[in-house]
Amino acid sequence: MKGEMGRDVSVIWMVIGMIDTNTNRNGKDLNFMRRQVVPDASMAEWIRVSCAALCRIEHGGKFLLLLNRNRRAKGIYRLGPIGGALELLDSSYLKLFEAIPEDAAKNDLRLTIPHRLLPSFKQWFYSGMGREQSPFRELYEELVIEAKLLADLRQEDIACKLVWTIEDQDFTDRQGQTGLLTQYFLEVYDIKFKTPQTLGPLLTPSDESGALWLTENQITDGDTVRLQIDGAERDVHLRGQVVVRPPGSAGSIAPWLRVTQERQAVDVKDTATQAGESPPHHTPDQPATPDPDTLSTLDSDK
Repeated sequence: MKGEMGRDVSVIWMVIGMIDTNTNRNGKDLNFMRRQVVPDASMAEWIRVSCAALCRIEHGGKFLLLLNRNRRAKGIYRLGPIGGALELLDSSYLKLFEAIPEDAAKNDLRLTIPHRLLPSFKQWFYSGMGREQSPFRELYEELVIEAKLLADLRQEDIACKLVWTIEDQDFTDRQGQTGLLTQYFLEVYDIKFKTPQTLGPLLTPSDESGALWLTENQITDGDTVRLQIDGAERDVHLRGQVVVRPPGSAGSIAPWLRVTQERQAVDVKDTATQAGESPPHHTPDQPATPDPDTLSTLDSDK
């Protein structure tokens, strides 16, 4: 942890009004979560967890970035990689990790868990069990439904490969969660479009689509680009560095982030009882010094 969370406060506020239904979208029973309260606990004993997947879309030496729709609607113009929160597919893991969902109406892997269970949660995350392991859902939503750059997109239209995973801890600025210490797990997937019907329309996006192809140097060296968008010329902020190259590699803009390219199969339900033990990999050599415009900003956007 990077510092004290400040004065101890009750965690009751995190759950009041959070659970509105007995089941999630997949019909899994969530009664055990209703009005969950942890008496006399301090925020230092809990940690927020945010898990996401982002798309690394490269063609001809350029990378595809897209304006964040939510920010754009508020007059904030920010280009970033396509992607968003990963989803939980098996709700039994909520109980296993004593997790409180950020939004009980969704399956997003944005949770609050006891800090003592973070090592076991980390092992479970890298196992890939019971959770989404692809950015396709977000890719479809953003390219087909939101930006309307493609008329359709199928799983078989793309080749998708996990290239690296980033971990970080930072204080989030996500609305409704501002200031909470958050452990981030961010998977970066390389996406290749297999057919001219899917790649072609992406290569010449209209200005109003909010999509833009930029070189590695433009993304890593620049803070803003000038775009004609929504009837005016605007300075648009860039947030695409995390998909260009692995943090910690030569020339990386964020060498302090921890990166892994492996998933391990583990018996999570056994290791969850060993909450004090750290997983045998990815222990940082030194504490991270986060850049507030990287993972916490992506968490806020998505």
